[in-house]
Amino acid sequence: MAYSFNTTTASVAGSARTPLISVVFTDAAAEIDITDADGDTGHLYESGISNPSCTIELVGNPAIAIGATGATTISWTDGTSSTMTDSVVTNVETRGSIDDKITMSVTVRPNPA
Repeated sequence: MAYSFNTTTASVAGSARTPLISVVFTDAAAEIDITDADGDTGHLYESGISNPSCTIELVGNPAIAIGATGATTISWTDGTSSTMTDSVVTNVETRGSIDDKITMSVTVRPNPA
């Protein structure tokens, strides 16, 4: 089984994005404290609704705009994938420094189609 990140690919808002530096695909939910003050001896929780996001970091400054929509798919080297069928670009950050490369970070969130 391959555990290296190398050869992982990303498609954001329907377009391939390369070369990749890193990918973080998160699916989190709010923790809802349902502890009963009258009887529980420890905290009890339920999960809120899913709140996925995906942030990719790329080399260079490819054209992508906040509000761009489409599918986001990460094809991991181990043969698995992470997908947001309908997504919207919510954050674009470009940075650079002396003697280093220009990089871009792009965040997408679910978008109702």
